[in-house]
Amino acid sequence: MKEIKDLQVGDEVVVHYNFGRRIEKVTKITKKLIYTTHITFKKEDGTEYRYTGYHPTYMEVATDNLKAEVEIENVRKKIVNELFDFDFNKMPTDKLKQVYNIIKGKDNEEI
Repeated sequence: MKEIKDLQVGDEVVVHYNFGRRIEKVTKITKKLIYTTHITFKKEDGTEYRYTGYHPTYMEVATDNLKAEVEIENVRKKIVNELFDFDFNKMPTDKLKQVYNIIKGKDNEEI
């Protein structure tokens, strides 16, 4: 398995934030730092360079399994956010019943 010290420009990493994870590409590498699309990390341990908070952002080498996990996680978050913002009051009653039955795991039962 590839380690942080073995990364090259163009490799993918998984960046862990307080609010989740995302996949980024390595854009530049120096003797002590690794740059990704949005953040700079210390090459020695993969933590965010010059971070002063309680929970530093960090990165790890992206494996196929880890990338698949992150992609599923992000799709689920997007769906949940869309549903959270959706105005169900505008939905026709028959469609709303279908949504209700799906959420409750029922087979088209009447409410």
